[in-house]
Amino acid sequence: MQMQSILKHMKFCLLGFALTAASIHFAQAGSLTPPGPPAPTMKTLFEIDSRIVINQLNTPGDSNSVFAISNSGNYVLVNSFYVPAGMIGIKIEARGVDVHLGGNTITGDPLSDDLIKALLGPPIILPPPGVGVSGGRLEGGRCRRD
Repeated sequence: MQMQSILKHMKFCLLGFALTAASIHFAQAGSLTPPGPPAPTMKTLFEIDSRIVINQLNTPGDSNSVFAISNSGNYVLVNSFYVPAGMIGIKIEARGVDVHLGGNTITGDPLSDDLIKALLGPPIILPPPGVGVSGGRLEGGRCRRD
């Protein structure tokens, strides 16, 4: 009787093994090779924060300014800079300009003209309408609107 029980148990084990092997054979997942290279899934920094970097490429200065902004938009300063004597640091010649100093410092020579100067026509009120400056430090100079 004990032998029949062992044989019965072995039959069930063999049957279970056979069913497992068959299910593994028929349940293949498919190829793991991707159909192509991964596509970008993240947004670019400009898509998230569309501020224009203040630098010599985007906002080049002229003979009397280090940087000049002539179009409306949101601008960000990514490096501190020094304004030499007789120069304007950032000259703004447009309305609808927001300048974020990005935690940086604009330092002016005691003989510099202005650290930030908005040239928007006759002075009516200060600060000029449509121009905002925030998020940094201004040292050793002045800001004004002409």
